[in-house]
Amino acid sequence: MASTETSTTTVTSSVKLPDSSFSIKATLDTVPTERYAQPTSGKPVAGRYWKPKQTAKFSSVRNVKELRSSWETKLKEKMEKKKLQEMEKAMREEKRLTKRKAREEKIERQKRNEEYLKKAEVVQEIKNPKKIKKLTKKQFKLLKYVPSVTNKYV
Repeated sequence: MASTETSTTTVTSSVKLPDSSFSIKATLDTVPTERYAQPTSGKPVAGRYWKPKQTAKFSSVRNVKELRSSWETKLKEKMEKKKLQEMEKAMREEKRLTKRKAREEKIERQKRNEEYLKKAEVVQEIKNPKKIKKLTKKQFKLLKYVPSVTNKYV
């Protein structure tokens, strides 16, 4: 392998001052020329400064899978797949159980609410059956037959 040597350039400039008879010589040791050998890169045209520079063509980069894999790797993959399937099955079962539980709780809640509504109802028992004959259609529709010990309309 070739070693990379940095070369430096020396620039000498002489400046004559109008008042004096001597000249000032300045010697500058510049930065190694390696830095300037690369093309300068400015702001990307598309403005995507976070994108990395492309070093090779996309078509040249290929990830080729091996034609044959070893028995151990096959077994590992098989075990991983089996574990994943078991985890998925357990998650599905858990989800199904939570849904069932929520559904049952909802039904229980509805039943309780219905019972509370029945308890809260204002009931007026109609003792005289002749009153029922005098009621209009709308009033009759509002009546509810409640089977009780006396079997009367409410």
